[in-house]
Amino acid sequence: MRQRADGPNISWWGLRRAALLVVVAALAAGLRGRPADSGPVTARLQSTPRSWPSDPVPGLLREFEKRHPGVRVQAESLSWNSDDQHSSFVINLEGRGAAFDVMMLDVVWVAEFARARLLPTSRRG
Repeated sequence: MRQRADGPNISWWGLRRAALLVVVAALAAGLRGRPADSGPVTARLQSTPRSWPSDPVPGLLREFEKRHPGVRVQAESLSWNSDDQHSSFVINLEGRGAAFDVMMLDVVWVAEFARARLLPTSRRG
């Protein structure tokens, strides 16, 4: 943990947990309004490779699938290279034919993607 000069301690794992909760919430939001009889669904999650033993993502995805019967989450890892990840997201989002339903992206890209109106919550008009 490190002490911020202007506030409380920040835990790296606490920030990661918060980010993962956002991913799970995004999956749930994407399924809202889906007819109950529409059949099985596969949601595709693209993210950085995760290889550490205490990675919480697999457990969160299993819990999500348990709470949402008929929904399977297919997790796909991108390259470790952040430039490759960025390019993949931009190409897919600009083409509006994304190879994923949910993405776990670097926090520094959110403002850039929002300005370019690449995010689903961005206003298009």
